[in-house]
This record gives sequence, structure tokens and C-alpha cells, in this order.
Amino acid sequence: MASQSSGSAYWSQQNVKLYDTYGYSSYTYNLTYYIDFANRTVGGGNSSLVIKDYSVGSTTIGLVTLHGFAAGSGNAVFTDSGLSGTGSAGSFSNGTLKVTLNNQNGIIADTATHTLNITSGSSTQLSGGGTTGARQASSGGGSIGS
Repeated sequence: MASQSSGSAYWSQQNVKLYDTYGYSSYTYNLTYYIDFANRTVGGGNSSLVIKDYSVGSTTIGLVTLHGFAAGSGNAVFTDSGLSGTGSAGSFSNGTLKVTLNNQNGIIADTATHTLNITSGSSTQLSGGGTTGARQASSGGGSIGS
């Protein structure tokens, strides 16, 4: 991401299935993840993680960790640990979100691959993941050229 020096963008994916240890999925999550190339930060701001239960409602997990990044090459990886939230879909703690920003087709951070694991003690309760489509320009953000 070193040669991208201006603008902001985001990745978003909805209804990503979360599976329990038996392979059953009654939960999904929605992820929106922002990047500010000019300030070299990801996360924070309007980034969000919402866990949804098919029959009950949703729980917003505060994805407020702001990560800085330096010049470098290759895909960038960011991890948020200790995520938690309480809402109509239940209480969640010990969540870990890992986001890899994928450089491809000559575009810096073109897509984002993400995994979410929610643990209790040393065992995983729910896990899932996916890959977003191409990044989108952030409103009010400016150019996101490659």
C-alpha cells in the first residue's frame, strides 16, 4: 500500500455466515472496513461489524480500533482482538477479526479477505469469513487511483 498516498475507500460484505462447532449457521455478520490512504490508517471511523441472528435481531460489535500502516509491499494484514458487544442477537466477547487487503490486477488493496472467530475460553463458538468485492470510493474522500 506504499504507493497509494491519497483518498479513502472501503470494503463491505453482507450476510457472511458464521458457523458453530457443529457446522450449523444461525448467525451472519456484516462488515464495513474503511481505509484512509492519506493518513495511512484503517478501521475506526465508519468501520462496523454487526452480528445478526436469523430470528432475533442484531448485535453491533464496535470496530473502532484504528490501525496505522507504513510503507511496504505485499498484502497488508490487520487483526482486531477482544471485540465484544451486546444486543438483541446476544452478547459476544473475545471476537477476533482478521482482515487482509489484497493487491491484485495492479490495484493496491483491491479486495479484502476477512475472518471472524468468536471464542469462549479456549474454544471457538462461531467462525466465518469471506472476500469482498473491489473497494469502493468513500464519500467525501477524494480519489482512490491505483
